[in-house]
Amino acid sequence: MKGIQIKQWFVALLIIFCFSILLHLHYFIPTERILSTPEFELNDAIQGSYAPKYWLWQKLHTHEQPLWSKDIGMGHPMLGEGVAGIFFLQDRIIYSVAPSAFSAFTISRILTFFLTAFGMYIWLSLIGISFIIALISGITFALSGFFLFHEQHIIVIQAFSFFPWILAATHELCKKIKLKYSIFLAFLMSQQFCTGFYQSVVITGIAALTYALCVCYKEKSKGKIVFLFLLALVLVLLLSGIQLIPNIEYFTQILEAQSSNEFSTYFSFPLKSFLTFLSPFILGSPKDGSYFNQSTDAGTLFWETNGYVGILPLVTLILSCVIVSIRKKILPFLILILVGTILMLGKFSPFYFLFDFPPLSMFRVPARFVIFVSFALVSICAIVATRLLSTTKIRLIRFSIFFLLCLNCVSLVPLWLTYHDTQTISSVHEAPDINSSISKGEAAYRLSPSMNHRHIFTTEGWLHPEKYTIFKNALRPHTNVFWGIRTFDPYVIRTIKNYAYADSVMKEGIDVSSETVATTSASAQKYLSLSSVSKIVSGYPINSDNNFPLEQTISDGTTNIYLYDIPSSNDSIYIADRLEIVHTLNDAITVLSKPTFEPSRTALVNSLLFPDTENDTLENIATTVSWKDTEIKVVTETTVPQSLLVIANSFYPGWTATIDGKPAPILETNIRFMGVVIPKGKHEVRLTYAPTSLLYGAYVTTFGILLIGILFLFRKKIDRLWI
Repeated sequence: MKGIQIKQWFVALLIIFCFSILLHLHYFIPTERILSTPEFELNDAIQGSYAPKYWLWQKLHTHEQPLWSKDIGMGHPMLGEGVAGIFFLQDRIIYSVAPSAFSAFTISRILTFFLTAFGMYIWLSLIGISFIIALISGITFALSGFFLFHEQHIIVIQAFSFFPWILAATHELCKKIKLKYSIFLAFLMSQQFCTGFYQSVVITGIAALTYALCVCYKEKSKGKIVFLFLLALVLVLLLSGIQLIPNIEYFTQILEAQSSNEFSTYFSFPLKSFLTFLSPFILGSPKDGSYFNQSTDAGTLFWETNGYVGILPLVTLILSCVIVSIRKKILPFLILILVGTILMLGKFSPFYFLFDFPPLSMFRVPARFVIFVSFALVSICAIVATRLLSTTKIRLIRFSIFFLLCLNCVSLVPLWLTYHDTQTISSVHEAPDINSSISKGEAAYRLSPSMNHRHIFTTEGWLHPEKYTIFKNALRPHTNVFWGIRTFDPYVIRTIKNYAYADSVMKEGIDVSSETVATTSASAQKYLSLSSVSKIVSGYPINSDNNFPLEQTISDGTTNIYLYDIPSSNDSIYIADRLEIVHTLNDAITVLSKPTFEPSRTALVNSLLFPDTENDTLENIATTVSWKDTEIKVVTETTVPQSLLVIANSFYPGWTATIDGKPAPILETNIRFMGVVIPKGKHEVRLTYAPTSLLYGAYVTTFGILLIGILFLFRKKIDRLWI
């Protein structure tokens, strides 16, 4: 019997793998194309998904450590934020060997679909579903609206591809109470964490815990199961250490969320969105702009509130309530639906106060708990179909059941092939027009260059994709890595404190209230220069009293994007011999407003490091020898006793500095950048990013691997303790 099961698993693997390739074949033939579905004022498909993975591929193929990006946000901890999935084994392997970032990205997407479908098949097989029904249902779950409408968010679907696998491991752990399932569960959840989408671990963990409580509440071995679950949790923390500890460090640097649950209930699941279980486009479609989005904080985001799995699962849900003999078997799934509904409603739920407490308070978009409902509906459908087949031998009825299952599954395929927008990979990599006026390595500040994007998206969707072409010139954060241009702002959900403070100083001096023209104050102009920003990419014409010459205007007849030059901007590395002490944002704005403030020789610091020089004919020279993501080498030559070497690279834990090989402190300078005090004469300054959080994380993960090895080696002896 076991041999037959293995043979069936192999056949299912082969069928699902072939189907996964066929479903994604249009990304390769006739030309290489990549998903590019837009959103409100951005394009997560490109800037949030492909660009970080392109950066990862680039670092791996140049044999650089993928820890830090000097171009994103003028220095950004990619390791700490985790969005690149640096320690996600699947991507680490694929992006290391693939000949191009595009091929790696598409192969990874195919593998994600395959793992989702095959994982669901394995899950259903383990709970007693027959081969063909489990196979069809597995593909149905992978084709569901949750995965389809999140396709532009690669780390979301990668993370949730583990959902059925983790439920399967939980099932086996509860039924067989063996150590190996605890180890397997820990490995799966640690890899889910390493995808970079941490909320998925919380959502999946709650689902696994809910299911476990349902199936073992009457078991005599509850204590043993609880122990193995707790052991799995400890092992998850250990195995994830190499990503978890840098991520904890990152969270210590971000702005704290609001004390209320305003953040954690952002994008909840409104009651009207339940209609999308009948038809995914019953409330309209973003594709043609017909989807009514009253306000983004009302929780009506189409792609977050759509768990469509076809009509048949809804029918079988009703039917299951009639068939008395299967009520007990579907009870865990009804409870999953109940728990998922309570949580996905978020601020619309009577239990909204739950989002005041960790771990729910740590993340936004409770609507993502809709995966509970999709998963349970497909499982109930498979259970009902299997039950009906086992109780009848009438061929017409049996054929009808298989036909309806296949029809429901096949009806989802056209959605996958027609919903999303795509563009050729060559057009993604092609430099925008604005690049002709920006040199590689120059830094740009973005002043709402994509503001017209929202209007096009909400009224026309992507029926006219050519209207989005101009927004390539907006230099959206992350996409700038394609062309080596630095941007002042990164693309993050949770903002690092000094990023936010610097942006506040900038915006305090920029007035866009007229909605037709922007004006900049002296403080904003000086801080732009101080921050080594040499260009402004704006959706507004700027009135700056000719301090910022208009260098280029790009227009498609509907949208205008303006490029302004900042001729007085400091170099990315410069030497300051004058210091201004600032402790608050108001201090900074006041100092920058002084008529005597000279950005070219001044730095903002929070304590007096040395007295200002009064020599006005200084010859301070800073020559950049090399500037890589994780290492900066500079040769300095000064004529004063002490001065400050300022580097326009974000101040963040993990950076260390040496002067002529001797350790030197790094100081927070100009609100968000780095500074090193240098003595008179000629010196070599070297800055290196080698975070101790990564080292400690590696120790923790190594210990976890060794512990798992020992546990696995003695698993049979440990299992005997249960007897």
